[in-house]
Amino acid sequence: ADIYVRGRPDYPPQVTQWLADTLALAPGKTVLELGAGTGKFTPRLIQTGARVIVVEPVQAMLDKLTATYPGVEAHQGTAQAIPLPDASVDGVVCAQAFHWFAHHAALAEIHRVLKPGGRLGLIWNLRDARVPWVAELDARVNQWEGDAPRFYTGAWRAAFPFDGFGPLQAQTFSQLHTGPVE
Repeated sequence: ADIYVRGRPDYPPQVTQWLADTLALAPGKTVLELGAGTGKFTPRLIQTGARVIVVEPVQAMLDKLTATYPGVEAHQGTAQAIPLPDASVDGVVCAQAFHWFAHHAALAEIHRVLKPGGRLGLIWNLRDARVPWVAELDARVNQWEGDAPRFYTGAWRAAFPFDGFGPLQAQTFSQLHTGPVE
């Protein structure tokens, strides 16, 4: 879990405003971060002022998240069996995770926990392979992916359309890393 945290990039600060504007996250609202991992995205959700609940299937990742963010309500669970009541959250966010459970069973479960009018946000960081060292990193990582679901294949889109969810909308944020890579 510690290596996972160090190896994952942060998210652009503009995404917090997008969460507020597009998903209507604010004080008095509740958001579920599904597939929360170690909590790399969790601070962006906390910054909205919404009550944050996280669900993660891997206990070691969840332990790291709860140690870092002890005020966040955390549950071990999966996208196919979310341990929350019906219509209990205003928004669901999957950051770097949806491609792992992109099928109708997960969407039905997400729809079940969303309040009427609730929204689903799917978020990924993308590598800029136009940068030579990033292209080399991409090639090294991708050679070991096997049959693991990957965002960039677009296979996750096959889960849509799905009853209860409108058409997909895209928003892109740019973040240029100019400092040294640690």
